[in-house]
Amino acid sequence: MDNNEENVDETFLSTTKSFGTVVERYYTQYLNKISNQYVYSHVNGLCVVGVTKTHPLFLEGEISFVSFDINGNDRRNSKVRGKRKKGGLFVEKNTVICIIVVKTSSGEEKEFPITAGIRGHLIEINEKLSQNPSLIHLSECGKGYIAVIKPQKDNFEDFEKK
Repeated sequence: MDNNEENVDETFLSTTKSFGTVVERYYTQYLNKISNQYVYSHVNGLCVVGVTKTHPLFLEGEISFVSFDINGNDRRNSKVRGKRKKGGLFVEKNTVICIIVVKTSSGEEKEFPITAGIRGHLIEINEKLSQNPSLIHLSECGKGYIAVIKPQKDNFEDFEKK
């Protein structure tokens, strides 16, 4: 590696440290320590919802699968349209978005219902979790999110700002 490449790497690292990550720059981060969920509110108003690494499901065993079919109502069928994201399923704070099934060390399966955490319209669910549930382990702000919700006004009273 020559001096120019080393200087570019050092400049990149110092820029990243001074400006922060994409999540730190463009999202307001909220945590609910009771439900062990996070909501990252983007500057465009959309929110990314998921579970934190302290959620009990991570202590129970290995994630078997993630089901978005709740009582015959498949959350994957929630379709939005247009620039303003109209038509998504309206969810309340306690609306179950998915059920994460964990295989415990004793071999039994334990279900963990994951709620929306905030009121709003369900814009997108992370369908990749159906094929690869271990993505939840990868990162809270990357491939391991549960859903994207367009919230109804400010309704983060159950969450602490990070």
